[in-house]
Amino acid sequence: MVDLLSHGRLELGIGKGITSFEHLMFGHAPEEAAERTKEMLAMLLKAWATGVISSEGSTYYDFLEMRLPWKPIQHPYPPLWTAGNVETAGRGGHNFIFPAAIPSEVRARYDELRAASREQPGHQNPHVTAPWIGQSQALVIADTDEEAEAIGRRAWGCYVESVIRARGVIAPHKQESLPDLEAPDAVANPLAKVFLAVDPLEAGVLVTGTVERVRDYYVEQARRGAANYFILSIPFGDMTREERDHTLEAFVAEVIPAIREVETAAGVVG
Repeated sequence: MVDLLSHGRLELGIGKGITSFEHLMFGHAPEEAAERTKEMLAMLLKAWATGVISSEGSTYYDFLEMRLPWKPIQHPYPPLWTAGNVETAGRGGHNFIFPAAIPSEVRARYDELRAASREQPGHQNPHVTAPWIGQSQALVIADTDEEAEAIGRRAWGCYVESVIRARGVIAPHKQESLPDLEAPDAVANPLAKVFLAVDPLEAGVLVTGTVERVRDYYVEQARRGAANYFILSIPFGDMTREERDHTLEAFVAEVIPAIREVETAAGVVG
């Protein structure tokens, strides 16, 4: 329906999620997330191919077989995206989102896996001949580098705390203190632990600075060519409306035109 209403502009992200509570609030065990995601994607692909969606043979789903009332405008189905996991994205042939500056070895691995998958029967995203490789980062633009970094670190700290709280088995709003991720009975959360262990600016998950500094950064990223699609995480954490608007307006006015010049010259960026 969304593909029809958007005149064929829908692109579908597939993922199992990163926190426990987003599964628990639906009554699902977090440990089932990966297999549930695989089953649901298989159901969708079959439904788009046959016009009928069914839970036959499913371990986790049980519903009456239904005929779809519409077919998507895009054939054979809307483009699929995967975030974070290069193995899943490459093997599935999905468009890919990486939550930081994309290392060259990650891009090479994606290209290797996708090339191999296109030779296999049942390759997904067969209609996508030039996949998008998205680089997703939190961003703050301010009048000075120091102000932008201060805003970014403050908002990032708030965001990381929300991720940690959503990882436990207690509703985040009922927690009296920040969960101890190192406790013996703690639910493993590799992502939250990484966020705690690294400096966000050094890890490339957060970009801050004046508009000139940010422009130069993204122009260099575009020239590297590891990513051909840039995604901004705005707002994040406790970023204010004013901080968000300033960042977006500066990015649109100064950064996008500079990236477009690289695109025109080399044809590497979307």
